[in-house]
Amino acid sequence: MVISYCLPLVFAPDSNPEENAKVLRVLLENLIAIDRIHLRYHASPKLYSSGVRYRLIEEWLDIPSLLMLGYGDCKSLAAYLIAERREAGQRCIPVFRWYPATETEGLSFHVLVHNITRNGRVLPEDPSKILGMP
Repeated sequence: MVISYCLPLVFAPDSNPEENAKVLRVLLENLIAIDRIHLRYHASPKLYSSGVRYRLIEEWLDIPSLLMLGYGDCKSLAAYLIAERREAGQRCIPVFRWYPATETEGLSFHVLVHNITRNGRVLPEDPSKILGMP
């Protein structure tokens, strides 16, 4: 099933950066929640041993879609890893970095994972790089 969002007022060249960040955070947390539900009901390989590789795509993919296609980009890979780690009781959060896409497309972003240790230390991780992003 494909569920699409129409978000014409965000991620555009003249959109509000604060609104963009809040919408992106909600979208990422929703994908993580969907992935956590999947992990509770289905046996799935760990991301790094799944065979999934990095490839830039438009779609936001849940774990079954990533496994079926064999690839996904930063948003889907980070959500998979965070869901996996949160289900194991580890603290981690998605962190995104903005960068300009093109003059007509507005902003683009890259998603990383920040693992948070018991003493509050942040250990950044980039699953896209680990899985083949140039």
